[in-house]
Amino acid sequence: MTGRTIGGFGVYHVPKSGVALIARVDVLDPNTSLGGDRQTRIIGGLSYQVSPNLRVLADVDNLSYQGTPTPLQDALRSRGLFQMQFTF
Repeated sequence: MTGRTIGGFGVYHVPKSGVALIARVDVLDPNTSLGGDRQTRIIGGLSYQVSPNLRVLADVDNLSYQGTPTPLQDALRSRGLFQMQFTF
């Protein structure tokens, strides 16, 4: 069985501010010989550097399926996240 994974990530830091925009795309095809099993995840978000030791991040994570998702997969394919990073 041959599979394929492709991913990309980018960050844009807004000049003279603590704001950054993030984007990520992951494409997973676990079996390239079989149709309908590819998954694509797209993540987009915004981070803010509150202080040198604190950063907050809010993002939206969406997973789409090449084939028809099950009701459970469809219910769990989108989510919003809020995260905080403390460094010392």
